[in-house]
Amino acid sequence: MRVKKIRGLCAIIVVLVMGSLCFADIEPDVTVVVVEPNDPNWAPSDCFELACARATVYNVLSPVEDINDGGYVSTQILSVSCCLCEADIRNLISIPIRRGPFDLASVVEARVIDDQNNVYTYEDQFIHLFADTIPSYWAFAYMPVHIKLDFPLDPNIGCPVWLSEVSWSIKGLFAHAILTAKVPFQASDQWIELLPGYSIMIEEAVLKENEYSYRIKGRYEDPNSRPGSSLILRDGELEQPIPQYMDMGMTFLDEKGIDVRSYLGSSSGGGSSSYSGSFSGYTRKGRSSCAACGYVTTIQFKFAVDPYIADMFYVLNDIPVPTF
Repeated sequence: MRVKKIRGLCAIIVVLVMGSLCFADIEPDVTVVVVEPNDPNWAPSDCFELACARATVYNVLSPVEDINDGGYVSTQILSVSCCLCEADIRNLISIPIRRGPFDLASVVEARVIDDQNNVYTYEDQFIHLFADTIPSYWAFAYMPVHIKLDFPLDPNIGCPVWLSEVSWSIKGLFAHAILTAKVPFQASDQWIELLPGYSIMIEEAVLKENEYSYRIKGRYEDPNSRPGSSLILRDGELEQPIPQYMDMGMTFLDEKGIDVRSYLGSSSGGGSSSYSGSFSGYTRKGRSSCAACGYVTTIQFKFAVDPYIADMFYVLNDIPVPTF
């Protein structure tokens, strides 16, 4: 892992003019960390280990096609599930996830072969990857993402006894490097350039006991300087080119450089935020309250540099199917 540290050369000059503070141009504290694995044996699939694999069969009732006949028809569903546990995420930015009681990874393609050599297949034509769905070590260690595959069974074949092979693939959003830009949590009338052609102005930064609030304005020199936020694949094709930078969100840090939300008792606080924008810029404002929220000193912006999409392949073998 290579680290390139760039610190602003211009100190903040504070000049007292008519009772107000005017700031000279503020240079952010920028760090670029190259996260692309330099290991020929590493593959994207190494990001996760599989656990808790199981198969079940259950019945689904659905109305008959002819509404005049009334009643319902029962369909047997073969369901295969397992957990994705963090192993070596390295430069992984995100995977497509469907939120719910359990976060489910969106599978692109899947195939199941049972003990009678029957083959069941699945394919998803629409995949949405968000750059700010950050896979953290804590999240994957204690709240793993689930895989769940459902296949209708042919009533003429019956239930399988075991599954000889279950294989599937998911898309992962990766990056060659991660860029972080840290700026002081203080109001200013100066623009701060975070990326080439992309600048922000912190119009409001207020600290209260156990609370902070902010209003940030952003501007882009042209549409190409706007960092991306998500990518859409439809029928296996990207709907738009992959940008050089993708916005992974911002974090509020204390003087030790720690996210104020990460402290014990600080994750359950309240807050609100709003966003309005156009092709040339945006305004973002919000407030948050928590045990450590009154100690914010820095805003950290994070970007994926030269992102790309890669397939992650997984295979399970010899999974028994309980009989009832």
